[in-house]
Amino acid sequence: MEFKLNSDVKFILEQLNKNGTGFLVGGAIRDMILETDPGDYDFATDIDYRTLKKIFRDYNPKEVGAHFGILMISVNGKEYEIAKFRQESGIYNSRYPKMIKFINNIDLDLERRDFTINALAYNEYTGLKDPYDGIHDIKNKVVRFVGNPKLRIEEDSLRIMRAFRFISKLGFELDRKASEAIYEKRKFLNKISKERIYNEIKEILLGKNAKKALMEMKRLGILELIIPEFKYSYNLYVGNENLFNKIIRTVHFSDNDLVTRLSALFYNLGKVNTETIDTKGIISYEGYEKESALIAENQLKFLKASNEIINSVKKIVRNFILLYGKPTKKELKKLILDFGDINLKRLFSLMEADLKARKYISETDNTNLKNLINRVENIKKEGNIPSIKEVDVTGVDLINLKFESKDIGKLKSEIYELILDEKIQNLKKEIISYLMNKY
Repeated sequence: MEFKLNSDVKFILEQLNKNGTGFLVGGAIRDMILETDPGDYDFATDIDYRTLKKIFRDYNPKEVGAHFGILMISVNGKEYEIAKFRQESGIYNSRYPKMIKFINNIDLDLERRDFTINALAYNEYTGLKDPYDGIHDIKNKVVRFVGNPKLRIEEDSLRIMRAFRFISKLGFELDRKASEAIYEKRKFLNKISKERIYNEIKEILLGKNAKKALMEMKRLGILELIIPEFKYSYNLYVGNENLFNKIIRTVHFSDNDLVTRLSALFYNLGKVNTETIDTKGIISYEGYEKESALIAENQLKFLKASNEIINSVKKIVRNFILLYGKPTKKELKKLILDFGDINLKRLFSLMEADLKARKYISETDNTNLKNLINRVENIKKEGNIPSIKEVDVTGVDLINLKFESKDIGKLKSEIYELILDEKIQNLKKEIISYLMNKY
């Protein structure tokens, strides 16, 4: 099997094989077999670390993992990793090998890889090395561990999440032994840092087959291990719809954007804690949007998400309920100011995805969403909406009018609400006239 390599990759392989032996390894080969453009190219070699730095001294060599024999170089503005062939033994904290041994054999290096679809090596001199039938698994769309799956998970339990990432990204299936090992070893994920888990969740949510991956995570007891509230969504029905299934369908239909998909993951989850039944047997979920936002905030903080993402998700989840309400023009002005264009787009994407995810689509709700979007667009066309800081009266103005300094904040808020309500204009003369008449 031959691959068409770009000039940079060819150059690196030529340098490696001129001075020793080098291979292109892992995901780049898998992607080329699948006829997709590899995002990254990684290399493995028998050349020692110091010599590598000399060979690529003109290509900004950086030590990114001297302990693991990994060097980063930059060719034509793109970075590439080159690693020394190695064997690993022993396990520390379900992540780090206790012992690393540098070797000169690519076949032994491939033994330590996670999945057969990544245990591949290629150069133009020896061709493709595929000791674990990775090509067979790629063609059959199977995720299978190299060797003993339980041992692979014990070596680095994040491989559990990586398996679901490949399901989401590639649409592959887990083989039976992989499924059994993941289920049996799932609690090993508790030893993995939350940041690493969150990084994999992001990749899973943004994959073309996120819905499929989330279903598998549910089946193998992984999802509730990460976000416990999901456990109670599996058997909860809202009307005639299963809550969990509705949530993952909404994720599927939402825009391929991290904040939007995180919002879709959490937006209905508050219903597991807010279900009430009145004396007539009517079920309601009052305040579920606030509970959903709280769950999102707590879980995303736990997973070490950025404050920017947490705040955006919270706002979108809390305001999703506007789809079913009748917001005033003033409320929509505040929404536009608070959200900005990007988060407004995300909010409307979530609303639309929710409607698409329903078993029974209500034309009324479709119309409500279109009307809501149109109202927002029309308000934006009217021109700049002032923020409270832009109210055309200062604290000095109010003090000159003999108001107490302690009342300035309250007065400015009062004026601002009237401006948004279009009861007065944001003009100093008009504001002062209003205050003098009232007070």
